[in-house]
Amino acid sequence: MACFFIGVLNTLIVSGIGIILASLIGLVVGIAQLSSNWLVARIAETYVALFRNVPVLLQILFWDQAVFLRLPRVQDAITLPGPLYLTNRSVHTIGPQPTSTTLLWLIIIAIGVFVSLIVWYWLHQRQAHTGNPSPRLLIAVVIVGVAGLTGWLFLTPPPLSTSIPTIGRFNFEGGLELPRAYISLLLGLSLYTAAFIAENVRAGIQGVPKGQYEAARALGLRPSQRMRLVILPLALRIIIPPTTNQYLNLIKNSSLATAVGYPDLYQMSRTIVNNGGQLIPMIGLVMGSYLIISLTTSFLMNRYNRKISLQTK
Repeated sequence: MACFFIGVLNTLIVSGIGIILASLIGLVVGIAQLSSNWLVARIAETYVALFRNVPVLLQILFWDQAVFLRLPRVQDAITLPGPLYLTNRSVHTIGPQPTSTTLLWLIIIAIGVFVSLIVWYWLHQRQAHTGNPSPRLLIAVVIVGVAGLTGWLFLTPPPLSTSIPTIGRFNFEGGLELPRAYISLLLGLSLYTAAFIAENVRAGIQGVPKGQYEAARALGLRPSQRMRLVILPLALRIIIPPTTNQYLNLIKNSSLATAVGYPDLYQMSRTIVNNGGQLIPMIGLVMGSYLIISLTTSFLMNRYNRKISLQTK
């Protein structure tokens, strides 16, 4: 079962990072589509039209076979500042190396998170009774940051050390290795999903009443301030529901990892079936795992959507 849980972890990693990248790219491209700069708007529209209308499987294979597979061998790796080494096997860069105090440092951070949650709840109750707002998020981040920084300064040796990749006889040694299959899958899923999220962002911004733009302009806010403080908070009520569907699609599309050999949940389940049989129970486990991940994502997004929705009596 360890093999199965590794597959679940790999699916969560590529899905979580993919959701973050797709959200950031989609937000930028969605705003760019409404830019007054003709060139910026056309580039954003071309991106959406291109990536939205090409099947995601072909995009994943393109990055794997047409881009990363064409990179040089390990002995002739492309070296970029960082250092960052590009090869046809993987990408290597500086990475963290755990030490003997890493576990204790993580425990200190966990205590900081627990304390920040208590403070968050207390500030929330205080605001509900007094009506005075407080920077709950900032205070929570500061508490966790202070806990982590305190552990880092007083623990010996430091919780993490730096591991720099060096060329070995057959491959790089040390550092952080990002396999070709992982990067290809991540780029394919992120860029494909970002095109749909960009359309959601564009529609959400255009759905904000014109009076809100005029009111923000009358207050003397700069364009960036109008977008950040007025337009986007109102547009989120329109953006979040369809974007939740795109997050769920990205999670389910991660099963295409088998096309490039990335050991995700589905790929590892096939390996288990080939080695030990038990096809029906394994299919049930895979279906149940995707169901739990999707329902959890949907629950969190729906909870956030209810929080930002317009409250009426």
